[in-house]
Amino acid sequence: MPKNSAEILAKLAALDPPAVALLDSEIVAITGYEGRAEIVQTDRGRFISSPVDNWVLHPLDGPV
Repeated sequence: MPKNSAEILAKLAALDPPAVALLDSEIVAITGYEGRAEIVQTDRGRFISSPVDNWVLHPLDGPV
């Protein structure tokens, strides 16, 4: 099972239909911000979540 935060897994499960993490999350720096973002590859594309907007889940590969 991939290593992903509990928060990102919960957000993926809440999608309709749910997305399944395929790989470990990548934790990346955010330019101009002290926090870090989490990027995850799923069966529905890549998603990112960060503290910049209170951890809202965003698709990186187009619409969900």
